[in-house]
Amino acid sequence: MTGTVQGPGERRTGTTGQAVTVRRPQDIGPKLASMTTAEKAKLLVMNYGDVNQAPWSGSVIVNQTHLGPESSGKLKRAVATASQRQGAPVLVAADQEGGRVNRMKKLPGYEAVKFPSPGEMQTMTPAQLRAEGAKVGKALKDAGVTMLLGPVLDSASPGTLMEAQGRSFGSTPAQVLARAQPFLDGLREANPSAVLVAKHFPNYNAKGNSDIARVEDKSTLAQLRAAAAPFLNAKGLDGVMMNSIRYPNVDNEPACFSPSLIALAREQNPNALIVTDDVAAAGLLSKKAGAFKNFEHVMNGKTPEARADAERYLAAYPEFGTQEGRAAMRQQLGEEIKQNAKKAFLAGCDVVLTMDSRHAGAVASAIAELVQEKPELKAKLDGAAKRMLQASLKGGGLLPATGPGAAPASSGAWQRPS
Repeated sequence: MTGTVQGPGERRTGTTGQAVTVRRPQDIGPKLASMTTAEKAKLLVMNYGDVNQAPWSGSVIVNQTHLGPESSGKLKRAVATASQRQGAPVLVAADQEGGRVNRMKKLPGYEAVKFPSPGEMQTMTPAQLRAEGAKVGKALKDAGVTMLLGPVLDSASPGTLMEAQGRSFGSTPAQVLARAQPFLDGLREANPSAVLVAKHFPNYNAKGNSDIARVEDKSTLAQLRAAAAPFLNAKGLDGVMMNSIRYPNVDNEPACFSPSLIALAREQNPNALIVTDDVAAAGLLSKKAGAFKNFEHVMNGKTPEARADAERYLAAYPEFGTQEGRAAMRQQLGEEIKQNAKKAFLAGCDVVLTMDSRHAGAVASAIAELVQEKPELKAKLDGAAKRMLQASLKGGGLLPATGPGAAPASSGAWQRPS
């Protein structure tokens, strides 16, 4: 995908965005001044990585497909090319949680390494948790992953999705914080430059899966403030990923579209980097568009379960079975993803993630168009772009690891005092 490079009728002032290279904190101001609205909007997009071409946005998300024996080297070269081209480090993100979510399983040297899930780590001592964090930090560094979408800091009640999948450190905020902090300490010690974005703010404590359907939580803002304690009190974080659960007793919006919940995430530090979950997920789409998204996933499936799911969707929506019907739905899907990107940006998110790379360029254009239509939003765009550049600078890439002008490891970090 390629994004819009310059908005209609937009003129640059000063040098071009690519001519200013961000190597030190003092480079961020001139970089922002040199960038067009469209270039800043591109900086805010995180899309699915591609080892065969240089990224065009500010960050990419990768998994075990990108971190294999042949692909990991290609990824590093593609990201280095993009960073030089854009004049700022391109962040490489991965949701390395351990257990069932292990993105390092094909990384050379780590094929046989066990990364336990948060659920498995519940019985570990603080020293063992610290060692596990250090192991993850080293693996991220070796993989060239500069942003961790984790750890999971959700306190999950029995029977909820996170508990059932072993993805939670505990059932109460106190348990989660007590276990996650030594893990974070070890990770940060082994990899000081990693950008750590905990999830799923304010707390994913529901049975449903928002990747495939709408999920609601009737907690009040006061209840969510208490549940969010691990996110707000953990030391060593740079930001949070917002979940896609809807909260009818807050403002009836998904967390990633909720100004109230994003304000809570920034309450103690306005520089926290705020990242959406996947804005192309079915849980953030209309019922029909969400069904089509799921149908596309299973329509060519080989397993009996996939075929059964496809038949179920076709029974409800016969038009999915025709070429014309699918073309119309892809257009509708694209429009809804663009609207989701605008909602996330307006609510205060800095980084908009889409796993559907077909629409990633449109996400950047949607944000740019919104700011061009409403010039009063330029300050919001500049704030988001600045936080993203601060995170990129910390993550490394073009920035020398040591030496004159190098940013401190905690630059831009969301850290509470000890």
